[in-house]
Amino acid sequence: MRDQLECRKQHRLYSTPRAQGVMAGTPRVEERLRPARTACGRRLGVVLGMAIVIFSGCQLGREAMNAAYPVGSKSERFGSSESTVTISRYGELPIIFYVSAGQLTGRKLPAVVFSHGRPFQMPGSAVYGDGGLAGWLNEQGIAVAFPIRSGYHQAVGSDFEVLPCGRTAAGDIERAGEAAADDIRRAVAWVEKQPMVDTDRVFLAGTSAGGFASIYAIGALEKRIRGVISLNGARCGARSDAVDGLPYLKEIYERIALRSSIPVLFLAGGVDQVVPLYTSRELFKSFCAGRDRRCAGTVRLLINEGGDHGVRGVLLSNDVREAIVKLLTRGEI
Repeated sequence: MRDQLECRKQHRLYSTPRAQGVMAGTPRVEERLRPARTACGRRLGVVLGMAIVIFSGCQLGREAMNAAYPVGSKSERFGSSESTVTISRYGELPIIFYVSAGQLTGRKLPAVVFSHGRPFQMPGSAVYGDGGLAGWLNEQGIAVAFPIRSGYHQAVGSDFEVLPCGRTAAGDIERAGEAAADDIRRAVAWVEKQPMVDTDRVFLAGTSAGGFASIYAIGALEKRIRGVISLNGARCGARSDAVDGLPYLKEIYERIALRSSIPVLFLAGGVDQVVPLYTSRELFKSFCAGRDRRCAGTVRLLINEGGDHGVRGVLLSNDVREAIVKLLTRGEI
């Protein structure tokens, strides 16, 4: 800071036309300018060094992301069906898009933007169900988009969703919700541009932190989406009945429900040890309280008694599967 002030002071003193044209080059002036030039040089060197470090870090981060999510399309078989899997970018972030290869015939399809939780699990991993959640939904005639949100699993950008779990405040949860919802809004915009997607039947869904993110995004996207599925959704999972910050989460859910009317399906596992069933019930009740008399017919909670925190466990329930397909194809709870 002292160098910066000295640099500015000397620059003002000797930057006038008279100083430059008359006095420049004299021993006295050169002697006075030398410290300023040194200070300015040091300051410029620091700034340039920082810029190079930041630029190099961004380049390395982008290269790692591009290696993890190479842009392109391929075919994958899930069970008895084949899907076309496209890796693209929504903005700078990766998005993985699944659509049944047999349904690329001009017919418009419903689509769901599915948000991952924390810690990140790859969309094709076993946590998303036998044969892959995307493959199963493709078999039902539903296109699926998995956006990778900012700062997750080699995606560029900062992870603004991180929370100080154990001492979570209302403002922390709001900040995390806004960050996630911003990514989801851009992912929805990308999905709407896909030629096979019926833009009147775009839905949100997510698991764990992604379930919370999908609920939070309702405020910004209600006019563009038909419904939401929250699977074991919350933040700051815990081994006790209530997750950290549950009172704040309940206030947020009630507020969002009050200002919206689209159908919302809550799914929960009866033996979930990360977002316990008590928490899922409380969040459902808060959302219903916000809807008040509109709750019946627009909000539903389904529990798979043997389901855990993973997608696979909850999807083992036939009732859950039927409810998901009913919402994502007909927009009904």
